[in-house]
Amino acid sequence: MTAKKAPVRRDHGTKMPALSRLHDSGRTVSASDEDIRRRMIKDGNGQDVGKIEYLLIDDVEQKVHFLEIASGGFV
Repeated sequence: MTAKKAPVRRDHGTKMPALSRLHDSGRTVSASDEDIRRRMIKDGNGQDVGKIEYLLIDDVEQKVHFLEIASGGFV
């Protein structure tokens, strides 16, 4: 028999943030020279990992919290 987890409830008025791509939100980076999308990411050994594809923001703070990296393979 498996027990189902009860959903977490927040009754004190705070909203749980949801992540979305910056591009999908209709927002943009304030200055194009600060936009890190399409830049290459390297690992600790200097090997290419992939390019930054998307910036993920939360809908509450409207801040970038994660990057989505296109690797062209398995990471």
